[in-house]
Amino acid sequence: MHRVYIVIALLFLAAAAFAATPQREILIVAGEHASPAIVAAADALAKELPPVLAALQATQGVTGVERVTSERVLKDYNLAAFNHLVVIGLPSDPLMKKVWEHYAAVDEGAKTLYAQGWGYLQGDLGYLEADRNPFLHSRRIKEAPFETVLFKISGTSEAGVLAALTAFKTGLFNGIVPAGAWKRPKTTILDLDPQPAPSPLQLADAVAFNDAKGAAVRAPLAGWSQVPGNEYRAYIDVAGAEPTGVWRYKYLLPGALDHAQTPGWMAGFHRMAYGNAVTIAAFATPDAAQKTAEAIGTTGGWHKLKPLAGLPCWQANQPTDENMALPLGTITLTWKGPYLLMTSLPNEAVPELLQGLVAK
Repeated sequence: MHRVYIVIALLFLAAAAFAATPQREILIVAGEHASPAIVAAADALAKELPPVLAALQATQGVTGVERVTSERVLKDYNLAAFNHLVVIGLPSDPLMKKVWEHYAAVDEGAKTLYAQGWGYLQGDLGYLEADRNPFLHSRRIKEAPFETVLFKISGTSEAGVLAALTAFKTGLFNGIVPAGAWKRPKTTILDLDPQPAPSPLQLADAVAFNDAKGAAVRAPLAGWSQVPGNEYRAYIDVAGAEPTGVWRYKYLLPGALDHAQTPGWMAGFHRMAYGNAVTIAAFATPDAAQKTAEAIGTTGGWHKLKPLAGLPCWQANQPTDENMALPLGTITLTWKGPYLLMTSLPNEAVPELLQGLVAK
């Protein structure tokens, strides 16, 4: 009988400990031994809301913003898994080491960075990368009940980290930001210079529409990603012209991260996650943009729509794979001047989006 009471007590304590762990807060994280400048920058970020964090708080049920250390997060798995993480620091930071992905490699001593789609760079460089939270998708969590996200703000040096953080505050969450002069120690066939400036074609700060149930929805613009060189190559392959710049902007629909697995990932911030996004490709001339849009629109799976906001449009279903038996939505394609646009926003939001396009 005593054993039964002991088991019940242990279960109660475990449940209480889990319930005490904050869930879906935004945690601003830097290591205890980070430089004073990085610690101060992390402290300051916890007191303000850059676009993507403001969008998270407005639409995803975020319960608060807290400044914590890498060491604390590493000691509390539930804290790490069930909250959104903004990890700031050099690649040698203990938490940054844990969450580092295969998309980039940094040598702090040599101040070099290799990233897929950009190639080899050397200098004071900031690096930003966003994805779903890996702690929530491990064998320790049987099934993720929702999605939490991870933002990594790093670089080849302290100056690079601070440059990346400045860019994060203005809306960038995937890409490379020089903090001064840089060079290429060697070349590859997919070299692309960092492009830290946003698109000259401005998008609306939010789109409002009625969802499938007739409820009014407002989706704020969360920010944008630099697009790697392999996607530039795809435009050349389809129509022969290389863009001068490609950007992927992300709108965040209310409750989008309540869905785990593929729908939640698609709604999130990975540079290839195209759910509720707008991809903008700038070309040297309007003719090049038109030719490329028409070449894409006449391939298999696309069909011509009536003009929307006075612009020619094509549409196709979003791709399916082994994780998606049915399309999650559509992709609408158009062009305006030297810009080609593809958006996966719900159809009801597209006319307002196109109507609000403004070129600087």
